[in-house]
Amino acid sequence: LFEWRSKRPRPQLDDKVLTAWNGLALAAFARAARVLAPEGVLDEGVAGSGRRHLATAIRIATFLRARVWNESTKRLQRRVAGGVAGIDGFAEDYAFMVAALLDLYECDFNTERLRSAVLLQDAMDRTLWDAEGGGYYDSAAGGDLIMRLKSFDDNSEPSANSVAAMNLVRLAAI
Repeated sequence: LFEWRSKRPRPQLDDKVLTAWNGLALAAFARAARVLAPEGVLDEGVAGSGRRHLATAIRIATFLRARVWNESTKRLQRRVAGGVAGIDGFAEDYAFMVAALLDLYECDFNTERLRSAVLLQDAMDRTLWDAEGGGYYDSAAGGDLIMRLKSFDDNSEPSANSVAAMNLVRLAAI
């Protein structure tokens, strides 16, 4: 089968890094690290250790901070493709990243994670908040937009507004 498949043109490679999805992955590793923190909860071969998951979460956070945060504009970028970050972040990018950084902060209590979460929340408030109707727009104003939408439906992924509301509660509690 492989020989026959090798004769056909190879499909395009989609190797972009999406900020929102990586925020979800970061949150999952941070939560796994917290749950598995007491070494020996599960056999290393079954689930790995909390220490290993924490290291993975930190690597993801470090990569994303370096690649998708635009220091000059103080805005998050939506994706990295071909090594280049681009497209201003959407509400889900900000919301999922803030949640992930808060999850990571709750693992290691590194205040840099908390500062980054607050910085991202401030950027989300500044660029996406609807001062008249409340809630967050899905995307920033400008460009070729005819209308700015807001998503409130939770489906297989929670809506950016749901996650943002939880983030604000968590930040207020901290």
